[in-house]
Amino acid sequence: MDWAATNGRSTDALAEKQMELKSKELQTAPLRGLDKRVEEARSQMLAFYDKRIPPNYSSISDRVGELQVKSGVRMSRLQYTQNPPGADLTEISLDAGISGTYPQIMHFINSLERDQTFLSFAPWPLPANRGDW
Repeated sequence: MDWAATNGRSTDALAEKQMELKSKELQTAPLRGLDKRVEEARSQMLAFYDKRIPPNYSSISDRVGELQVKSGVRMSRLQYTQNPPGADLTEISLDAGISGTYPQIMHFINSLERDQTFLSFAPWPLPANRGDW
């Protein structure tokens, strides 16, 4: 004899358990493959770091120098200030003395803002008088 025949309420109990199982399957469906998605996110994060985060100060200086040459500005100094380390990243502020024509300076600033190496920018303090450029 099978289990359903031995108990009169077994059919109802079986149907209830099947519904409960279906409900649990639907609830856990979004978690299926989570381990693969986490691993993919980790590899994407590492690729982002490799592509966008300079490994040392000289890499930053080299890139700023390339953009300086392309824009035509003249740089008199470049100074780094490292802020306290964060959980994953550390903010490094750059202070540079640049000179050139207004279009050259704007081209330089735009190229820095759009470059893959630099992630964030604070407001740029520019002299009010264009004669100071």
